Amino acid sequence: MRGYIGYEFASMYSDFGSKITLIEISDYFLPKEEEIIVEIIKKHFENKKINFITSAKIIKINSLKWNFN
Repeated sequence: MRGYIGYEFASMYSDFGSKITLIEISDYFLPKEEEIIVEIIKKHFENKKINFITSAKIIKINSLKWNFN
């Protein structure tokens, strides 16, 4: 998921104990928002142990096979 809904889910799953990394293709986290707002949100996420990767490029996507019993 991308954008704000993705960030909301990241926060929620972090609260459930999942390790979260947000991957952004732009150079900045929340590139359309004011810098002060971005810093507050980023600090909040960092306190929740959510990691960030910016300037990401997709090089390869491998297909995943799921087995259910």
